[in-house]
Amino acid sequence: AFGRDEYAVCARHMEDALRVTPLDVEGWFTLGMCHMNLEAFDAALRALSRVTQLQPEHGEAWANVGAIHLRAGRLQAAYPAHREALKHKREDWRMWENYALLTLRLRRVDDAAYAMGRMLDLREKSKRPTDLEMLQALVELATGEGSDRDADGEGEAPGGQGTGAQDQPTPGERRIKRVAELMGRTVSTVRSDPALWALYGVFNQRLGRWEAAVDCRTKQMRAASSRSGWEKEEASIGEVAEAAMMLDATMHAAAAAPGESAARAGSAHAWYTAKMLMAGAARKAKVLFPELPSSRELERLAQAATDSYESARSAGAA
Repeated sequence: AFGRDEYAVCARHMEDALRVTPLDVEGWFTLGMCHMNLEAFDAALRALSRVTQLQPEHGEAWANVGAIHLRAGRLQAAYPAHREALKHKREDWRMWENYALLTLRLRRVDDAAYAMGRMLDLREKSKRPTDLEMLQALVELATGEGSDRDADGEGEAPGGQGTGAQDQPTPGERRIKRVAELMGRTVSTVRSDPALWALYGVFNQRLGRWEAAVDCRTKQMRAASSRSGWEKEEASIGEVAEAAMMLDATMHAAAAAPGESAARAGSAHAWYTAKMLMAGAARKAKVLFPELPSSRELERLAQAATDSYESARSAGAA
C-alpha cells in the first residue's frame, strides 16, 4: 500500500502489525512516513521517536524527527535531532543542507560554516551550485553589525571530537577562522564567479584585512571581465563597471585606514594592477557601446586609477 501511495491504508495495516510486533523498527518507521505523507505530523513524530528509541543509530528517523520540529517552528528541538541524524548519515548532502539552513536560523555560525564545508565536500555528489544567499547570510552573521563574535561557544561538529586544548581560541575567533576557511575553499573551487569574490571582499574588508579585500575585488573584476563576449551585452558591461567601482571604493577605503595591510592595499603596485584591468575593460566596452553610461564609467575609473597610481608612485619615490 505504501508503494501505491495509499498511505491511510498502509498506516492502518502497520498499526495492526505493530500491536503484534511492537519492536519492529522498520514497521514504526514506515508508519511514521505514512503519517508524514498524510500530514499527520504529531502521529508521525510519535512513530519516528519510537524508532529512535529502539534504534538510536537510525539516521533517517532522526532526520524526519528534525524535519517535523522544523516545520512546526521548534528550532531548538530540531537542532539535536539533525545532529543525531548526521552522526549516522554523514555523506547525505541533503541533511547537511538542512542542517546549514537550520543553524543559520539559530545564529550558530560555527555549525553553519562546518555544514557548508561538508556541502562543498559533497559537491560532486549533489551537483548543486554554490548557494550564494546562504554564504551571504553566514558572512552577515559572522561580521555584520550586531554580529555575536564573542558570544558563548557552540557545539562541536556532529560526530566530532573535542581537542581538549587549554589555549583554544575564543568563540569569536573560531567563528571567523571557520568562515575564512570556508570562503577560501569556496572561491578556490568556483574561481570564475564574480559574486563570490565580491562577498569574500566584503568579509575581509569588515575584518580590516585590506590587502586581502583588495585582492578579492581585483579577482572579482578579473572574473567579470574574462567571460567570453561580455563586451557585447549591456548588462555584462554594467557588471564589469560595478566590479571596477567596488575595486576603486575598496582601495580608497584602504588608503584612509591605518596599518600595514591598508598601506600595501593602496600601494603603487596595487593601483597599477587596477588601472590596467580598468583600462583594458574600458577599451573593450566602448567598441560597441561608447555612449553607454557603464562604458563611460569604466573610462572614468581607469583614468582615476591611473592618477592614483602616479600619486602612489611619486609618494614611494619621495
